[in-house]
Amino acid sequence: KIDLKDSNEKLESQKLEIDKLINQNKELISTQNQEKTINEEKLINLNEKLNSLAFENKNLQKEIEIKADQITKLKNNLSILKNEKNSLNNLKDKNEDLLNNKSNEITGLKEKLKSEKDASILTQKENQKKYNQLEIQNLNLNKNNNILSKKLNTLELDNLRLIEEKKTIAKENLELNNKSNQLIAENKTKNEKINQLSKELNKQKENNRFLKDLFVYKDFELNGVIPKQEIKEEIKEEIKEKVELSNDSIFTLQLGVFHYPTSEFKDLKNAYNIIESNLYKYFYGKYDNLNDVSIDLENLKKLGYNKAFIVKKLN
Repeated sequence: KIDLKDSNEKLESQKLEIDKLINQNKELISTQNQEKTINEEKLINLNEKLNSLAFENKNLQKEIEIKADQITKLKNNLSILKNEKNSLNNLKDKNEDLLNNKSNEITGLKEKLKSEKDASILTQKENQKKYNQLEIQNLNLNKNNNILSKKLNTLELDNLRLIEEKKTIAKENLELNNKSNQLIAENKTKNEKINQLSKELNKQKENNRFLKDLFVYKDFELNGVIPKQEIKEEIKEEIKEKVELSNDSIFTLQLGVFHYPTSEFKDLKNAYNIIESNLYKYFYGKYDNLNDVSIDLENLKKLGYNKAFIVKKLN
């Protein structure tokens, strides 16, 4: 009895430990699932950020290319302005050299005037006159030099202004290009709609003309009026052709018949050929009504396939 009791107690104790381990295992599994979910969400967020960064990188590359073109243009303009600046600097240097030469002449004349001071009064006056003239020339050269310096400063300011204007023009040009592309796309869509409406209008006109002729002919018959023979035959032939072509038929456009294969119609998407009696017959499209086949016949003739004509094939 004592052994059985101990065994039961041990068994109960083991059961408790097992339950405890099971609960711990469940908690670990739950924790792992939560961590897995969190990690998956982080991975999705990282992928979205990566895609966003890739898109931004692509846009930045495009902007860099545009900026590179703008920089190249501005460098060219800057190079031109630098050349002009160098030309002005060379002119300034020449004027400075000329000024130095004139200053040397003045100095020489001063020395000569000093050494010949005791000479005749007339000679002294002439030298004084020359000296005054050289002084005036010196002042003019200084003025010219100042003017050139101002022009150089103005050119540098114009260069900076041109750089800013180039940036503004480039921005406006980009906006105009975007608007132009948008207008071209809208114009293309409108032209396609106009062409489609024109086709439908032409088809409706053809149908109206046919119905008008038919009603006129029927009106002649109902009123007992006998039209001229040529008008009567023309209306009859047109009605007969419309009726014959419309009864249990499909239509196609025959392009030509040849003894040998040809590549003349390779650019036509819906063209096909059959071999019959050792002849190669080329056709275009299959239609179940006369309006569609008539429209495509006109289009083929506009493309230069003037020998095309409508043929009827039984279903």
